[in-house]
Amino acid sequence: MATKRTTRKVPHHDEATNLNLGVDVPLDTEESVDSNLRQPTLAEQDSDLDHVESVPHSEDGPTLLDELPPGEVDEVEDDAQAPDDALGLYLRQMGAIPLLSRDQELSLAKQLEHQRERYRHAALSNWYTIRLVNDAFMRVQAGKLALDPTIDVVKTLGLTRENILKRIPHHVRTLDHLIADADNDFKDLLKTTASKERGKAMRRLYRGLCKARKLTEELAPRIDLLDVFSKDLARKLDKMRSLEQESVSGGNSAADRDHRNRATKQLRELMLEVRSRPDDLAGLVNVLMARRCAYQKARTELSEGNLRLVVSIAKRYRSRGLPFSDLIQEGNRGLMRAVDKYEWRMDYKFGTYATWWIRQGITRALADHARTIRVPCHQVGTLAAVERVRGELSIAQGREPTVEEIAAVLGVTAEETQSLRVVARHPVSLHEPLGGDGERALEDFLDDPDAQNPGKAVDQHLLRERIAEVLRSLTPREREVIELRFGLRDGQPRTLEEVARAYGITRERIRQIEARGLLKLRQPLRSQRLQEFAETE
Repeated sequence: MATKRTTRKVPHHDEATNLNLGVDVPLDTEESVDSNLRQPTLAEQDSDLDHVESVPHSEDGPTLLDELPPGEVDEVEDDAQAPDDALGLYLRQMGAIPLLSRDQELSLAKQLEHQRERYRHAALSNWYTIRLVNDAFMRVQAGKLALDPTIDVVKTLGLTRENILKRIPHHVRTLDHLIADADNDFKDLLKTTASKERGKAMRRLYRGLCKARKLTEELAPRIDLLDVFSKDLARKLDKMRSLEQESVSGGNSAADRDHRNRATKQLRELMLEVRSRPDDLAGLVNVLMARRCAYQKARTELSEGNLRLVVSIAKRYRSRGLPFSDLIQEGNRGLMRAVDKYEWRMDYKFGTYATWWIRQGITRALADHARTIRVPCHQVGTLAAVERVRGELSIAQGREPTVEEIAAVLGVTAEETQSLRVVARHPVSLHEPLGGDGERALEDFLDDPDAQNPGKAVDQHLLRERIAEVLRSLTPREREVIELRFGLRDGQPRTLEEVARAYGITRERIRQIEARGLLKLRQPLRSQRLQEFAETE
């Protein structure tokens, strides 16, 4: 079947040309793209499903929503009767979106692929973006950038990861040569004024651009990456527009002329960088934005028809540590991942494929955010198995099972089971608010065993003052000996030998001084002043 081709004539300029340098640029029509869409892919096409289980290939197999009984689907709509908050409003709006039929789903998937390839084709139709993409390929080759964020493995014509990594060096070398040749041709184009020489340079640039675009499209750079580069190109256009205004504004003073000359020089350097004039670049940016909007619209239409699927799956993960609204949000992220990775040529429904991505998004969010202390993803399933077995044994035996009994059912050691149960405990924050007002926290109601009782602290202070007052009624030698013997100074009691050595007298003499001082303290006039503290103790 012959493919129709249309051409777009790019305006000619004196100093520089646009993206395709004034040559007729063939653009794919919708008919040609549709014909390409109908070409089957290789059976061994790599699905690029990281951490996602394989999906059964059943063209007529039911999706999760098809498998649910009618009441289960209606329950999603019943949730929309919740209070008039953001979640309730979202559920009501979602309930108004009809479910997609198989034919509608297939049509939207084809339209999405069509718009995605049109956007990718336009984004790679300029040397600036090709150079940035080639730089990203070089970083992947050097191991500085991961493969998945750079290349859409699902869309690389059935190439496996190993084949892609083998092809990158050859593509990088070829693109380097093409970019270098384009730089030289573009400089020649700016220098020459002869129409014949300009035409030759334009044709060389166009042929090189077609080769570079074809090489780049073979590795299918991710749309997210092209989005970043397209926005960068739009910022370059804004800068060029600003410099263009500055190069013609101002008066005839020397300062104004210098300013215009600097602006003209900067504008020329920017034109060399993007290899385009402002007017031509504006046309390219407009095409990019229009095709990006069409791509996002197709993306939204396919995802909106499956929002109920997200809610029905999220309902199964309630009461696991995340609010229902957060579960829906994470499920929607998984749904968008499924939209980007879905290959309609494979013989299964989109809902069947999206179910795995939605579940992965929700379970990953539960593992990352449901607990104060994060549990590794590979242990989440084991923890769930421990709790499931514990519940089953509790019902069967009528009592709490031991660690050994749980370990025997799971086929692991008792130590592993005990460590998993410790990990499964949910820590409680001391700052967790209590009560409706939230003014009091849990820490306000906990007793600190190391904290000193305020009443006892006051009693101790008064006792020290009273002891010091009573001791002042003794002689200095008696007071000092008693303070050293009972540790009233530093809390360290001393023996008779230590006190005698400190004063340079005999041990017996210290005992006599101590006995005389204690005898005085036992007198009613002095002892009664300390009696009330003894009764308190």
